[in-house]
Amino acid sequence: MNPTVRVATINILNDLSRWNERRSLLAEGLAALSLDLIALQEVTTPPGSGTARWLADALGGYEVQICPKSGRGRGREGIAVLSRLPVARHETLDLGSQRRTAQLVEVRAGEGPLALVNGHFYWPPGVHGARVRQVERLRGWIATRAAGLPVVACGDFNATPGSRAIAMMKEGFASAHEAARGREPSHTCPTPLVTGGRVRGPATRAMLRLFSNTPGGPWRGTLDYIFAGPGVEVLDCDLILDRPSPRDPTLYASDHFGLAATLRCGGSL
Repeated sequence: MNPTVRVATINILNDLSRWNERRSLLAEGLAALSLDLIALQEVTTPPGSGTARWLADALGGYEVQICPKSGRGRGREGIAVLSRLPVARHETLDLGSQRRTAQLVEVRAGEGPLALVNGHFYWPPGVHGARVRQVERLRGWIATRAAGLPVVACGDFNATPGSRAIAMMKEGFASAHEAARGREPSHTCPTPLVTGGRVRGPATRAMLRLFSNTPGGPWRGTLDYIFAGPGVEVLDCDLILDRPSPRDPTLYASDHFGLAATLRCGGSL
C-alpha cells in the first residue's frame, strides 16, 4: 500500500498586532489535523526566531525549513515548511517580482521521495503578467529540480480560479479541493479577522476591489491552493482554520482560510 500524506497550506499573516491571540487558534487547529507537511506563507523571519519557529515548537515534532524573501525583505518575511517526515533537501527560488520566493522540500514519504513546493506569489489579484511569469518560472524549476519525483505544489497564489496563472498550474497538476469536492472553495480570503483596532476584511476587500477588476460590492475569492502532480492521488481536501474563536467572533487564525489534503503517493490522477 502506498503511503498517505497529510498536507496543509495557510497564509498566517505577517501583521502581528493580534499574534499572541491568533497563534493559539493556529496551533490548536493544526494540531488537530495530524499533518505531515505544513506550508506557511507570510512568516516572520528574524534570525533564530519568528512565527514559523514558534509554531513548530508549539506543535512539536516538526523540522522547520524557512525561505526568506529575496533582497531587502530577507530579515522580515518569508515562507516556510514544517515537516514531520525526514527531509532530504531544501532548495529555494527567487520568483523575480516583489522579492517573492518559492521553496522545494524533498521528504521521505514511506519508502519513496516526495517534493513539496511552497510559494507566495505576486499581489494584488487581477490580471498581472508578473504573476504569470512567476508561475512559468516555478513550473520550469519544478521540471528541472524535481524531475521524476511526485510533486505537491501549494501556497498563496494571489490568483483566482479563472486566472491565467491558475490555468497554467492546472495544465500539469490537479487542484486537490477541486478533485475532492468537484469545485474550488467559494473563497479563502479575506476572513472577518479584526486586527490592530480595525476590521481586516473590509480594508483588504477595498484594496482588492481597486486592483482586481471588481468594480463594486464586497470582494472575496479563492487565492490558496494545493496542487497534486502526476503520481499523487487526491483522497480528500477541505478548508481549515475557517472558524472564529469561540470566545471572540472577531478573532480568526488569519486573514486567509487554509486547506488540508490527504494524498497518496504513487497513485494516479
